[in-house]
Amino acid sequence: MRWLKISAFLLGVVLLFALILPFLIPLNRYLPQIQKMASDKLGEPVRMTELKLAILPLPSFTLTGISLGKSQKTKIGAVTVRPDLWSLLSGVKVLREVEIEGVTFNQALIDIIAALATRPSDGPQTIKIKRIKLSALQVDMDTLQWGPLRADIALDDQGVSAIDAGSEDKRFNLSLVPTEGGQRLNIEAKDWNLPLKPALKFDTLTAKGLLKEHELNLPEINANLYGGTLKATLNANWKQGWKVKGEAHTAQVELKEIVALLTSATRLSGKLNANGGYTMNAKEAGQLADNLRGNFKFNVQRGVLYGLDLERAVQSLATQGTRGGQTQFDELSGTLVIAGKHYQMNQMKVASGILSADGNVDIAANKKLAGRVNVAMKGTASLIEVPLDVSGTVSDPVLFPNRAALAGAAVGTAIMGPGWGTSVGSKAGQALEKLFK
Repeated sequence: MRWLKISAFLLGVVLLFALILPFLIPLNRYLPQIQKMASDKLGEPVRMTELKLAILPLPSFTLTGISLGKSQKTKIGAVTVRPDLWSLLSGVKVLREVEIEGVTFNQALIDIIAALATRPSDGPQTIKIKRIKLSALQVDMDTLQWGPLRADIALDDQGVSAIDAGSEDKRFNLSLVPTEGGQRLNIEAKDWNLPLKPALKFDTLTAKGLLKEHELNLPEINANLYGGTLKATLNANWKQGWKVKGEAHTAQVELKEIVALLTSATRLSGKLNANGGYTMNAKEAGQLADNLRGNFKFNVQRGVLYGLDLERAVQSLATQGTRGGQTQFDELSGTLVIAGKHYQMNQMKVASGILSADGNVDIAANKKLAGRVNVAMKGTASLIEVPLDVSGTVSDPVLFPNRAALAGAAVGTAIMGPGWGTSVGSKAGQALEKLFK
């Protein structure tokens, strides 16, 4: 019992010493030297505000208030280093774990990493890191805003041996394992929003592929979203700028919520089937979304065009234009061409009971509309056909009867009566307009 009491007393003294020691050692006097070493290693100015020592549960050093680069825009909340104590007596110091908290991943940090990767080695390796953990990581790349993220990186003598990363809420998970020719990549997501506009919500998402030094290839992307499915491919290369290309195929995806992400007012609903290819090229990764190019054939089933009443526009032939209303359709098909924020809907066809239409519509980057739609509607005993000019904006579309066709329709109606006379006159007026252009 006497030895137990002595042992307990000594243990208490050691624990008390371990708790008090960090406060007795003035570590901040070493900050200038550490800053200089880090600056020389990175080739960029490094600033730190405080250095702390913790003895329990295992010895560790923590640096806080870190900023990198000449502009000091790249900031890190804290870096904690947990060394292998026995290695401190050898020539190569082993760090069991380096934990980085609160870092913003931006273009400035990418430039620092790229410059560091291309610098020649300055001699034999004196520090070996076994594990790097990142938490509260934020991505800030122009249109790409994403976080908080986490990452757990295991390293060996050959480099990275495994990566487990993703969002801190576990809705997005990514793993990387070395394989022949690169890193085998696996992505899984559930109930996850894309961190780019439009912020599509995926019920499930899986992707498999290969990551190389300057290239990512994902030949298998499968997702469930908005009641339908998506199958896609992606190839990205960033050796000289950023270049992305791939294909996408959707089946029975409900459009109403997706369109609402693009505009304040819902303008289209229905089940989308589409397929086509896309590319994105930009100097920086955050600019990719603004440089999207795509060409897709589409077919929308059993939907509604909101803000456009084609039937009323044909029946009224209003010279001041027709606004509001809606058009239900059985099928809407055509080709969508995307150029950044500019969209073109070509070879459009609309089928809806007694009404059918075809034409082209252009949506400018400022959301203004331009185009023409030829509408044919069955009457009680005849077929009325009227070309309508599309104008206004996505949130406030306007349908105007074509002026020449409107004048011809009036003459045709006066001579041959409504219905067939209106249709013939409209066509004649339209033909004259083309003749004298």
